Amino acid sequence: MRVGELLLERGWIDPLDLKRAIAEQRHTGRRLCSLLIARGLLDPDHASRALAEQHGCVAVLQRHLEIRDRGVVRLLAPKLARACFALPIGRNHEGELVVVLRDPTPETIERVELALPCATVFGVAPATQLEQLIARAYDEAEDQVLGDVELDVTQGSGSFDIDLSSAPRPAPPALAAESLDELPLLEASLVELDDESVTKTEIAHELATGRRPTRSALESSVAPALTLDDTIAALAHAADRDAATALAMGFAARRWSASLLLRIDGARAIGYRGHGAALAPDVVRGFAMPLDASSIVQVAYEGRRIAVARPHGASSIQERLVRVLGQPRAAAAAPVVLGDRVACVLVAGDPIGGGDANRDLERLAAALGVAFTRIAATR
Repeated sequence: MRVGELLLERGWIDPLDLKRAIAEQRHTGRRLCSLLIARGLLDPDHASRALAEQHGCVAVLQRHLEIRDRGVVRLLAPKLARACFALPIGRNHEGELVVVLRDPTPETIERVELALPCATVFGVAPATQLEQLIARAYDEAEDQVLGDVELDVTQGSGSFDIDLSSAPRPAPPALAAESLDELPLLEASLVELDDESVTKTEIAHELATGRRPTRSALESSVAPALTLDDTIAALAHAADRDAATALAMGFAARRWSASLLLRIDGARAIGYRGHGAALAPDVVRGFAMPLDASSIVQVAYEGRRIAVARPHGASSIQERLVRVLGQPRAAAAAPVVLGDRVACVLVAGDPIGGGDANRDLERLAAALGVAFTRIAATR
């Protein structure tokens, strides 16, 4: 099965976004998952899971790349690592070396495996991230290449557990009540629609519940993408946090030139999801701002209301926010309320198309908060 079909089957990508990316891929030659990640339309972890299911190997997630043991790169010669797009990242609890590949084909696996003097587990990660990591890792290690010297198979002591059973479709992680990433969530059972009380398209239901869209749904979805009303209806049936976030940010990617979902973590707002020319996944994950600094995020958080104008005495933090949003004429921010607290703030740049964009942002943030609250209560 092609990776695009897997992404649709899991509800991780909007069919219209996929169709556009495939069309762009034909002109640019870029890989599909990398295109979607760059546009802010696909979570890198979802890309890893889909690629892992396609190739029948381990999904290497962001947390695995972040805690990688940088010492083990010396076990694989730079020339071979670059040729095969392979990166050793550590050892699992069984002592096996974990190597991430861009293309885990049998030929590539055999070539890398023969060059390593130890038991190896192979995984996959999106090309857009892995290629950069390989270039950086081997540039740093270039002066330490072992060449013909016998390799020390004990080199690199980092150890972390990759759950091999999670590659095709892992259960949502257990998450903390004090932050969005730590909410106690559980994979919800599919919710049946009451067509008389809920008006939404068939494709919206498929995206929310993770079912594979039917042919008729896909054909009908080639017309307009999900409207705001469709998205809100789908959020009411989203099976988990990731599905809810994907639905909300999928609409945001079509409604605004840039958007950034910030999760509240104590006294800070931290990047969680985003889209836009200046909002690559690593920029989103690295973005953080204090809530005591003057900004529209502070206004939305403290006032629990939409903020549409630059507050008096805006700080350099506000200026940074405006820059990553692509210097919009007027940014707006709306709180995402989970139960009795603000869990996130959704920030948007210039609107695409007409209508009341600020009202749309307010409705989208409110619906996302309701979805998060419902999902958290299923535990």
